[in-house]
Amino acid sequence: MKQSIFDYETTNPFRSMKKIRINGKLTDLYDKVKGHTGIDKLTPTGTAVILPFETTVKELEIFPGMGKVVFLEDDQKNILVFAHLSEFLLREGTKVQPGDIVALTGNTGSQTSGPHVHIEIITEKPTKGLEFMTRTLGKYKGYNIDPEEYFKKKKIKTGLTDTEWCEKHIPEVPWRDFDIGLHTAFRKLAERILY
Repeated sequence: MKQSIFDYETTNPFRSMKKIRINGKLTDLYDKVKGHTGIDKLTPTGTAVILPFETTVKELEIFPGMGKVVFLEDDQKNILVFAHLSEFLLREGTKVQPGDIVALTGNTGSQTSGPHVHIEIITEKPTKGLEFMTRTLGKYKGYNIDPEEYFKKKKIKTGLTDTEWCEKHIPEVPWRDFDIGLHTAFRKLAERILY
């Protein structure tokens, strides 16, 4: 069986935009440059986009920046976006069953630095605290939410646990000898520096 996108680490996490400060005071303006509307997973070209729940292929599109993009709709009318794909495997209107391969990851579009998949979730209603994360992508308009949180609610593991992340990136340290809270704190600190 092909490896799934969920077998790979998130290399660029979701970041809500931050309010801009002018003369030390927060404004109602947001810095869109520091925001990231989804997550990126570093995957080899040809990694399978497989979901363990039913969706429908709403649209297949090619954008200059995002390359080949598939739009899926879940049972709650959320739009799941997968970008920089190398190949579409299903047609628009297809009812996707759990385990079906929808597309293969790639390196398409001008806004890419190597093979990976960009994943976004667009909802009709904003999540508290993310009301400003409005998104228009093709004909889809709504609000971005954190894909990691979306998949976590569906009980889908989307990458490495904090302990696995620490063991992978700093193998010299006996991480299992330390409290799990230290793993989480270290990973968050390291990701702030790296990303």
